[in-house]
Amino acid sequence: MLEISKRLTSYSPNERLRRELEKARAELHELEARHRELKQAAKDLELQDKAVEERLKRLQKDLYGGKVVNPREVEAIEHEIESLKKQRGEMDLQLLELWERLPEAEQALENPRQRLEELEAKFAEAEEKLGAERAVLEEEYSKLAAARPKFLEGVSQTLLARYEAIRQRQGGIGMAEATKEGLCGACGTTLPRTAIENAKLGQVATCQECHRIIYATEGAI
Repeated sequence: MLEISKRLTSYSPNERLRRELEKARAELHELEARHRELKQAAKDLELQDKAVEERLKRLQKDLYGGKVVNPREVEAIEHEIESLKKQRGEMDLQLLELWERLPEAEQALENPRQRLEELEAKFAEAEEKLGAERAVLEEEYSKLAAARPKFLEGVSQTLLARYEAIRQRQGGIGMAEATKEGLCGACGTTLPRTAIENAKLGQVATCQECHRIIYATEGAI
């Protein structure tokens, strides 16, 4: 049950793929934002160009329609017309540059979009497989949990209470294996030789750091 519990709480084989997927999404998001900015800039510039064009038409109508006859007013309108024409010329150049950049920005999205779709499909498949594996582990855990009372027969209430207290303090894991390197399998602390020997003999031994009860297999030193 301990090993199954550890696998259920820490088993994340798709973490690398998840990070790769998040990175691909972030990169595509950045490219899409850049593309939207270009489109919006082109749209704003077109609106400005249209407003300048309408202003030019009104001024030219006033100037050449005989509505304005005062020499100073005529001179002012002519000066504004020239200024607006220059402004339109600059805006036309900017628009041309934006229109040239837009296809490139759109094309730059193709490969990242395709890669993201492939990663999403791969991740979905991996998660489905992981879900099936977890279901097997959970079923196995449930069977062991149901059989647990039978295994506890003969265990002293004092030891059982001690184990439960440790388990509650240590995130649900009250026991840890002594590894072949002589370490606590839960916290990695080096265990005293006597603790490992006692555990091998079936006696109660604990890790001096995390205080979990130590059990030892034949592979432990």
